[in-house]
Amino acid sequence: MLSEALGILRDNWRLARPWPFLFPGRPAHTPIEPSVLHAACRSATAAAGVDKHVSVHVLRHSSRHIF
Repeated sequence: MLSEALGILRDNWRLARPWPFLFPGRPAHTPIEPSVLHAACRSATAAAGVDKHVSVHVLRHSSRHIF
């Protein structure tokens, strides 16, 4: 699943070249708010039907295994 997300992120980077942040906030010249990122993580966890504890921090440590 994470490898699919990596492909999506790479495609987005090639098409949009977001700058200065990969995930811009509002306004676009600021980074995304941590609360928005955590809410997206909770939503994705629920949608995937994952019953284990998942957090942005857990994903950060999991991502090194897919590169």
